[in-house]
This record gives sequence, structure tokens and C-alpha cells, in this order.
Amino acid sequence: MTQRERSFSREPASVKFPDKTPGFILSNRSFQPTPTTINSVKKILFVSLLTLLTNACKVENPNVTEDVFLDSFGSMNAWLRGTERQFATTLNAVIEFTELASDNYFNNRTLSSKVFDIPTILDTDPDVNTIQSRIHTLRAQAEYGLSVVATRDARTTDAQRAELHFYKGLAHLLAGELFVALPAERLGRPLPPGEHLNAAIAEFEQAIQLNGTAANANSVGYRLAIARAYRGLGNKAEAVGFARQALTAGAGYLRTSRYDAVNSLRNEFQFYIFDSGNDEFQPLPRLDFLDPKYFSTSNTDTKPVAFLKAEEAHLIIAEQQLADNELGNARQTMQNLLILVGTRARTSFSDAGEDRGKIGGNIRLYPDSAAYRVAASADDPLRSGLVLNRKSGPVNVSTVSGTSVTAARIEEAAGADQLLELLYLLRQEVFIAEGRRIHDLGIRFPVSAIERNGNPLVESDATQAQIPSFIPLNFGLDNFTLDRINRTVVIQFNMNRILVQNKTSPFVLPFH
Repeated sequence: MTQRERSFSREPASVKFPDKTPGFILSNRSFQPTPTTINSVKKILFVSLLTLLTNACKVENPNVTEDVFLDSFGSMNAWLRGTERQFATTLNAVIEFTELASDNYFNNRTLSSKVFDIPTILDTDPDVNTIQSRIHTLRAQAEYGLSVVATRDARTTDAQRAELHFYKGLAHLLAGELFVALPAERLGRPLPPGEHLNAAIAEFEQAIQLNGTAANANSVGYRLAIARAYRGLGNKAEAVGFARQALTAGAGYLRTSRYDAVNSLRNEFQFYIFDSGNDEFQPLPRLDFLDPKYFSTSNTDTKPVAFLKAEEAHLIIAEQQLADNELGNARQTMQNLLILVGTRARTSFSDAGEDRGKIGGNIRLYPDSAAYRVAASADDPLRSGLVLNRKSGPVNVSTVSGTSVTAARIEEAAGADQLLELLYLLRQEVFIAEGRRIHDLGIRFPVSAIERNGNPLVESDATQAQIPSFIPLNFGLDNFTLDRINRTVVIQFNMNRILVQNKTSPFVLPFH
């Protein structure tokens, strides 16, 4: 029996992995929260962290109260561990649903959302509420740690406070990148993306003030997160300034979200692209060589997810240089990025259980041989090397960053727009399976109907998803034609070219 068969027999494909984190049961099919805030989640968070503290200290006392916990030895350490865990569950939801809503992956079977691929994104969709709830919970947990736990645990360090500001900033960053608006407090006014991004920057700056020395590796991530937020705001000077700071301090910086299958915290996207063994999510054929980014070699092997890495800094700098018509500098920056990508880990493993839609797939077949050549659109050339042979031996896949872009293609690009198209292809490939693509596409989730029904400050326009007019509908983001005789695949829409053609739109390309 293969590993994928073992995984499938242990976790039937008809059952979605639940979020089993104690006190954080936020099922995307059944959870119905009231508008989320610190006060509304405090007791839930407390129960969760009591569980963590009990496990860590081997204490079994059902009569422990909140005050006892707060005054216990190591309460801040336990709370910070729980906040890190909450970020991992938040990232699980973000990646699963944003990858489907983008042109990166298609739900080719029965699990997860059936409509985000269209894309149809409604405020009544429970998956929208799942993402919103987890972001709210992350922000509330970080805030409670800062305002309550830190004041009660005299052993709290500046480094711990910095990390809580960091996680609170990440909650605002995700809200600002993914939603048309979200409240930042109980029954609060939904804040537009710009206000969330500015709030994120303020939190990251607090983290730097508390623990931002060059000797602290986390401080590189704080600066990189600020650069990312400033990019979202369209502020070229500040984005590039912090990107350069991050590269100077950590040229190969990488920060990941860790998972732990033994303690019921799995990388859920790994399930969809590898562990289930039933082809749930299929990548766009020209991204086939990057899949699966996450895989398992045992029943308890669950991979980390990169959410901040030095590649981001190069991409931000190159985007500014292209916006300012510094083509020579942009080419060099993109070449520097390729060098960094070339240093990232690659791993060989068996993916022979992958059938690219032949078993269980109810929509379409996908190319399953390196003999296939793929064109990004009918107007693009057919390219080899984008599809892997999965039946003839181990595959070799990038586990952090990979790309099909070569140094020659960068040098051959005729002008700013061609370079910009390559840059967005680089962004798509480098960040695949990390939940970043829909922000580049200009797609945003609405405020959930549950929030709307409980919060009188939610206006109707906040409950409408943002789907720019240039985004293809009717599954167009994922469409392609496959010729099994001539071994060719032609993608229907080259979205990176479409983004460049719409670079003056307020929804995309923030530096243009």
C-alpha cells in the first residue's frame, strides 16, 4: 500500500479534515458566530490556552479559573503558542479558499467550495464566514495577549510582546489584502483595505520597536511584512525602503507557519493536493511542475507553509523599477530573484498516486506527462517542461519557491509591459499555494452575512464581493483545451497579460 493509499484509507475523502483545535471549532460548514471581537471570543480563547498550558505543564485540574491561568507560571508562553496555532488555522482557511478563487487551482472533485472557481463569492457563503472568523479570532487573541496576559505575567518579555504585535498585524494584513472591508472591533464599522493595511503597519512597527535589532531574525520578517503592506497601499518609496532593509538584514530570509499532525493541526492544503489521493485540487496545467508544494512521507508528516520570504522584497523592488521605467535595473533585480529561487530547497518523492483527474474527477482531465507542451493562451508559444511525469519515478518539486521564468526570458523581454507580465508570472509561481494570488487578481471577499445581520454598521456595499470586470467568469480562470493526440494544452486566458493590460485599474498593480 502506498503512502497516499494509507492516507486515503485513514482519512476518507468524503470527510473534510476538521479544525480540531480545542476551542477553535470554526467549521466552514456549520459555524455561526456573532460579530467577532475580543470580548466575544475571550472565553473561547481562554479555554483553548488552558488546554495548551495543561498539556505543556502536565497539570490536570478542572477547577482552574481564568485568574489562576493568568497568574500561572508561563501563561504568556502558552498564550503565544496558542496565537501561533491560531495563525496556522487561519492560514489553512486563507490558502484553501483563495487558491480556488484564483487561477492557480481548480476543485476537480467534490470537496471544499464548488463555486469559488466560477468565481461566485457571496456574503452568505459559509466559507467566506470561515475566513473572516479566523482572521477576527487571530486579531482578538493577539490583542488579549497584549492587553491582559502581558499585564498579568510578570515574566513577559519584549520579544513576546513583539510577536503578539506581529500576529495582530498579520490579521490586519490579511483583512486588508483579502476583503472589501472588515470590522476591527465588536460591532465596529467595517474598515476599508487601506485602514487595515495602515493598522498592520502600526503593529509591525511596534514589533520592531520592541525587538527589532539585527540580531533578531524575526525582525527581518517584521520589515518584510511592512513592505508588503505598503505595496498594498501603493506606496512605492516606503515599500521599497523596507524591502531593501529586509534584504540587507536577511538575504535568504524565510518564515513559515508550522503544523503538527500528531496534535491535530494539519496543513489542510496538503490534504487537497496530495494526501487524499483523489485529485481534489488540480493546478492550472502551466503550473503543474510546482505541484504538490506540500506532500507527506508518513501518516504524521505535515509540511510548513512559507508566509514571509525574501523573494517578496525582490518582487517589490522590481515592480517599483518597472513602474518608474527603470528597465535595466528591473531586469537585474529579477535576475537576482532567480538566483535566490535557485537556492531554495527541492525534494524528490513519489507522486505516482496522482491521476490528474482520471479517478474521481468529475469535470476534466489534466495533462499527466512531460510530453505535453503548454501555452499560456492561444497567442502564446507552446512551452515544454511545465508538466511532470508522475508515473515513471520520483518527481522533483520546489518546496519554498520555484519558477519557469529563465534568465534568457528576462533578457529577451522587449519592453516594460513584457517584463511586467513576467514579473507577475514570477509572483504567481513563487507564491503558489500560499494564498497570495487573488490579491494580485483584484478579487476580494465580502463581509459575511452573519456579520451583517448582527452589526448595524455594515452597509450593503460591504457585502458584495469585488470581482473586477476583466476577471473571466464561468470557470474561465481555470479553462484550457487539451489535445491528447498532439500532447498540447492551451490555457484560455493568460491572466498575467490581462493584468498588465488593465494596469491602470484601481483594483490591481498598485504601483501603476
